[in-house]
Amino acid sequence: MKVIFLDIDGVLNNDGSIQRYGTNLKPDPENVAQLNRVAAAVDARIVVTSNWREQQPLWRIQAILGQVLGVTADIIGMTPDLKRLANLYPEDKHIFWVRPLEIERWLRSNPWVSKYAMIDDHAYKNVGREFCKTDPAHGLTKEIADSIIEFFEV
Repeated sequence: MKVIFLDIDGVLNNDGSIQRYGTNLKPDPENVAQLNRVAAAVDARIVVTSNWREQQPLWRIQAILGQVLGVTADIIGMTPDLKRLANLYPEDKHIFWVRPLEIERWLRSNPWVSKYAMIDDHAYKNVGREFCKTDPAHGLTKEIADSIIEFFEV
């Protein structure tokens, strides 16, 4: 099974959609269309890595993404929240090393994943070619979506 680890803010919404709608809860339709195109092209499922998972149970995230935001791919899970580990490293002001650990933990619990990509608008430490960074000004663009499809097809 192929999996897309999905951040939401800066990926499905962007600076323009947030300004236009006055909220981060309404995505840019083009960003959502690109995610749907990627997931359909490579037959991938979605695991949510976004901070949205910290306030909502999985069933609500599935409803928000699918019914409200228009994501058509199956949302099969959320990564564990390991931010408490950041307290171990108080000198590290940015906890950008935590999300890859959360993904690693999820993958260890789900060994059937054959390939995965991580889509996020933040830069992270210790990530490889599977990481696809978006620009929060634009979110998930056609060019980035094309590169993700190409990555899965290799």
